[in-house]
Order: sequence, then C-alpha cells, then structure tokens
Amino acid sequence: MKQMRNRYHAKTMRNAIRKFKSLTDIETARDQYPKLVSLIDKNAKRKVIHKNKAANLKSKLSKKNSLLPSKSINSIILTGLWCYCIRGFFLFKPISYERR
Repeated sequence: MKQMRNRYHAKTMRNAIRKFKSLTDIETARDQYPKLVSLIDKNAKRKVIHKNKAANLKSKLSKKNSLLPSKSINSIILTGLWCYCIRGFFLFKPISYERR
C-alpha cells in the first residue's frame, strides 16, 4: 500500500514538473512555481524522494523561472544604454563612444 502511495506522489510531481517546463506564458509560470516547489518539498518530507534530489529539482526550476523575461523590462525602450542580464537581473550601462 505504501509503495503505491509513494508511486502516486512521485508520478504526480513528475507530471507537474513536465507541465511547468512546457509553459510558455510568463504569468502562469510565475504563479505555478511556488506550488511546484511546495509539492517537491512535501515529497521530500514524506521521503518519496531524497532531500538532495529535491534541492536539485528546485534549483533547476528556479533557474528556468528566473530566465523568463519580465514584462516590464521588455516594454522599456532604451536609447544610449547597454542592457544585459545576469542571473535574472537586468543591468543598464551607458554606452561610451570614446575609442581607446
């Protein structure tokens, strides 16, 4: 009985991760991320998956979630600035036209 219950919880978690990875809508992905992390934590607490595997899954999903573009940054039109992204943070730097 316990094996069947563990298999159900593990399969439910895998399906949720698969659906999250296939999402293309930014808002839906940002809403679903905390629920998915909670599901992974519950499975680790129930010992359905190992705690290190839970940490690795959350890390990968966090990376995917942070790489999603934000709506506010996309709507800004920048002139005279370089824009680059490091780990989900957008940095703006003035363009220098001097040659050295």
